[in-house]
Formats: sequence, C-alpha cells, structure tokens
Amino acid sequence: GGFLLIRNSDFTSNAAGERGAAVLGAGASTQIEDTSFRSHDSDDAFDGSTIHLETGDSALLRRLTVFGNDGGITTEGVDTVDIMQSTIAGNGTFGVRIIDSPAAGATTARVRSSIVAGHPSNNCQLIGNFSNNLMAYNLFDVANGGCAPAGGGSVIADPLLA
Repeated sequence: GGFLLIRNSDFTSNAAGERGAAVLGAGASTQIEDTSFRSHDSDDAFDGSTIHLETGDSALLRRLTVFGNDGGITTEGVDTVDIMQSTIAGNGTFGVRIIDSPAAGATTARVRSSIVAGHPSNNCQLIGNFSNNLMAYNLFDVANGGCAPAGGGSVIADPLLA
C-alpha cells in the first residue's frame, strides 16, 4: 500500500550499495514527474539502477531526464508501468528494465513518446510475462532489448544528444 509522489525535483550524485541509487520504492504506487536524475552510482553489477520500483500497483514516470548514471530505471513486480515523454540516455549499463509482476499474472508496460538511447547493454528490456504493451512514438538509437519498435510510430535513429 501507499503512494510515492515526486514532482519538480533534481536528483544529483547519490550512491547506493545495491539498486535504487536515487529512488528505491517498494510496495507503493509511484508517480514521478518533471524530474531529472544525473550522476548516480550503484555497486550492484546486475541492476545498478538509479530508479528502482518494486511490487506496486502502478508506476507513472512522466517528463523525466535520466542521464549519465550507472544504470537507468528498473521496475520489478509492478502491475502497470507507464513511461512517457522522457529522455533516458547515456547511462552506464541500461536504460529501462521492466520485470513482470507474477501477482498480476502479467505486467502492462507502456513506453511512449520517449528517447531511450546510448546504453551499452540494453536500451529497453522486458523480462517475463507481459500483456497490453504499447511501445509508441519513441526514438531508440539501436534496436536492442524487448522494447524494439514494432510499429506505433517508433523509429531507430541517432537522437544527436551529444
């Protein structure tokens, strides 16, 4: 239960021994809007996420900038994940990793109107059982991971962020 709301904030240079160098949320529905995350370090070799959300009903991440961190955004066991109008780029390992919610039977994952680029491992990765996915109007620099554009106006091109 519970609700986590972060709005109009700037997170810079935090560190964590594991996941969630800037935000670690567990068991809450989460809404993060109009917020930037830069220069976060994590010692977790697999996850290393800057934002890590676990076991909530929903995660709405809108108008975020996640840039120059060890890792990007991980959701694990969240029933519905919406990432919209965000730039997730240039993080050390991955951009977006969405791991399914066994409790819900299948996770609904939507990444829309976002730039996800410049990650050496995966730009966007879906792990597990998913339903009602929508990957639309995104810009990826390469097609890697499970969020590769399958229609809906997404394109693969250099976003020219550097």
